[in-house]
Amino acid sequence: FGAGSSWVERQLFIWGKTLFFKNKEKTIYLKAVGLFDNDESGNTCINSLKKDIQDDSAESKTFTTVKLDKKYAKHLIPIYKKGLTIPITLEEMYSHFCWQYAHEIGWLIERKLSESMLQNPNNWDKIHKSLTDHVKSLELSIEEDLYVRFKINEECKVSLVKYIKTLPLEDQKMALASFQPLIQDILSKLKLETPSQSSD
Repeated sequence: FGAGSSWVERQLFIWGKTLFFKNKEKTIYLKAVGLFDNDESGNTCINSLKKDIQDDSAESKTFTTVKLDKKYAKHLIPIYKKGLTIPITLEEMYSHFCWQYAHEIGWLIERKLSESMLQNPNNWDKIHKSLTDHVKSLELSIEEDLYVRFKINEECKVSLVKYIKTLPLEDQKMALASFQPLIQDILSKLKLETPSQSSD
């Protein structure tokens, strides 16, 4: 269950308990950032960390968590505006043309639609309309529909990364555009210079 998220949770717990100092005299701890998918396993692990390490403890000052979000993956915002939510993993962060390619190659599998994907379930007329028909009535674009109805097959995730690595540099930048604001946010949490602020 969420092997990747569980690993990050364990690493942050160990990091917090180790209490590495950045400046011992000023009691400033060396900080880590844990990156989690915005899905069931990611949310479970973040909540578990909050229970195990109290907000007012020294350990809590040594790390922070970042959860993938539509504020980074702006191409997903129209889906949310239409009343749907989807789990956001690293793969949902990739631009649409990567998903289109993955669909053509057969790297996508059906995502099980569930009521939990509806921001306001009361808008769904359960008596007269199936969940599938309700989602269709939201008039998703072809691009939006790919993210809602499918997910990347676990066995194909590495293949998708390898595909992105083979792209020309400009296409790689487009494929990974969502990661720029994410990285800037992480650097900000670490109180480091962002590339745009650096004099180098």
